[in-house]
Amino acid sequence: MFLNMLTTPEKEAFLAIANAVAKANGFVDEKEQFLLDQYIHEMNMDHVDVSQIRNIPLEDGIAKIESDKSKRIIFLEACALAFSDGIFDEEQKTIINKLRKAFAVSEEHYKEYKQWLLDMNQLYARGYRLIAEE
Repeated sequence: MFLNMLTTPEKEAFLAIANAVAKANGFVDEKEQFLLDQYIHEMNMDHVDVSQIRNIPLEDGIAKIESDKSKRIIFLEACALAFSDGIFDEEQKTIINKLRKAFAVSEEHYKEYKQWLLDMNQLYARGYRLIAEE
């Protein structure tokens, strides 16, 4: 959604963070992989070898994000990824909470981000239903 606003180093850091969120429960499911692929395309990083970025530790990715705006963007997108498959397991909660603290996102703002994402997911689902009607 907002990833095009990040700098190139921040985009790479985001991919490391996103991969940590996606594989937190030990595997990356189909919906999460689809979203990861969409992120790469949205950031115009199709030409980048992401296999090495995937191995960057979460803490190293977090440390590369400097601006508050970038922190909010990355936190929002990481939450979107964590919620994408409808399963928000304990491992993902731990990572999201670590990001929330590292990026100084208040509990109140987290709840607002979460509600916005849930609302957006409902709107997307409604849109898909509308175009699928015959």
